[in-house]
Amino acid sequence: SMELMYKNLVARCHNIMQSIGFPNITQEMKLRCRDPNSKEAGEGIMSMNGAIFREYCEKYPGVTKNFEAVKASSVKTKKSFCGQIYSLGKTLVKALYLSGGPSARLTEISSWTVANTDNNHERNVRFLRGLIAIVNTYSKSGGAGIPRDKVACFADDELSSLVATYMIV
Repeated sequence: SMELMYKNLVARCHNIMQSIGFPNITQEMKLRCRDPNSKEAGEGIMSMNGAIFREYCEKYPGVTKNFEAVKASSVKTKKSFCGQIYSLGKTLVKALYLSGGPSARLTEISSWTVANTDNNHERNVRFLRGLIAIVNTYSKSGGAGIPRDKVACFADDELSSLVATYMIV
């Protein structure tokens, strides 16, 4: 069933996070995360939560040690670490789309727009009301003089914590 697939993806995310030594951000940290309404290029969830990242590193000093150990390790170990992070990202994307429904176009499945670009400030991964949301930024009616309403599909609390941790840490 779809529910079982979703639960398995979330469990896989937890396993990867545990294997690379990254605990989830706390509920209190997550509730203080900010997603800017800014249209400045480069701004997004990651860039606006430096204080949360510093607090996370203070609460979980092993994370900093893990980063340092990987930095000082062999190329093979670095590739393995990066491979796990990449795998985590792919698994989170799958879980987000299972929880939030399909995107408007297949091209949107392959990209997380988490920061503003020089010519676009419509990020499709947003942090709203304490939860991660996938926002459908595409509309065929755009440019036809028809208002473009956005549809946001929210992830549950557990997946929101995983995604926020992935994006901030």
